[in-house]
Amino acid sequence: MPNYRRAWLKGGTFFFTVVTYRRYPIFEEEAAIDLLKRYF
Repeated sequence: MPNYRRAWLKGGTFFFTVVTYRRYPIFEEEAAIDLLKRYF
């Protein structure tokens, strides 16, 4: 696993990108987006 640099800032806002296996478009369906929003 890579050793990424991290900035630990109190009250910080972070952005991350997720890529699915073989870039499968699992978030094309509204139901999948709703599930993601519910749990994160």
